[in-house]
Amino acid sequence: MTLKEILSRPGTIDWDKVNATTEADIDRQAREDGTDDTSHLLPLTEAPSSP
Repeated sequence: MTLKEILSRPGTIDWDKVNATTEADIDRQAREDGTDDTSHLLPLTEAPSSP
């Protein structure tokens, strides 16, 4: 594919997602994308236990 062919295609950037600034925006967009699984994260109030 040439640079000319690449540039002739429309962009697929979702600027609403790129410009999301509030927690509510980010959470909503994660739910829409199906990427809101935070089960792998520790709550901020818990620290990992040391061995």
